[in-house]
Formats: sequence, structure tokens, C-alpha cells
Amino acid sequence: SDLSEHRFGCGKNQIDELGVILFGSRESAIKFILTDPTMFEPATLLSVGLLFFPLMTLTFGVNIPSGIFMPTMLVGASLGGVACIALNSALDLGLNSSTYALLGAAALLSGIQRSTVSLCVILLEGTG
Repeated sequence: SDLSEHRFGCGKNQIDELGVILFGSRESAIKFILTDPTMFEPATLLSVGLLFFPLMTLTFGVNIPSGIFMPTMLVGASLGGVACIALNSALDLGLNSSTYALLGAAALLSGIQRSTVSLCVILLEGTG
């Protein structure tokens, strides 16, 4: 599936990037970002990262059952992708933004959830 399936009321050949992430499933949003973060505008990825990070930390600290894995993956992939896009535009390094999105997700997982290094290695190996 591609982003054109998620128009959310936009005209033909237009998409709502924030709608894809905010109103679509988290799994498909993470998959889109990890596949190619350059499909999204850098402002969209930065907005998602800055919006979800405080919400994620709030739900992590309250005493209600809530997921932490998927939001951590979403925030890490968004911020890793936007970091690579910014580096590529500023320094023209030719870096792979998908790799940086994956590394951002793995880094945030290891930092927030105190995941072991082996879990992060499995994550990196599992995605090819």
C-alpha cells in the first residue's frame, strides 16, 4: 500500500501526511516512515516526533495500562528520519534516510525501555 490510499478528503493526487500518521494505524505509519521517510515533509516528521514524545512520556508515567512499544518506534523513526533529511540537505552527504529512521527507533527503544542491546540487534536484523 502507498500513501495515495490515505487521502482523508484531499483532492486527486493529494495526500494528508499528518492524517496518514495521526488517523491511520500506527503500524502502517511506522512502516511508511521506515520504508522511506522522504515520502513525508520534514516538518511533518518533526511535528509527529515532537507531538508524540510528550504524550508517550505522559502515558509511560501514569498508572494505567497503555502501550509504549509502538509510540517509541513511531517517535524514534520520525526523529531519526528528519535528522537524516536535515543532514542530507545541509551537508549533502547522501545518507540513507531509512537507515537513520531505523537507528532512531532502535536508539529510542534502548533508551526509554532500557531494552537490551540484543533486542535492538534483533530489530535491526529483522528489518533486513
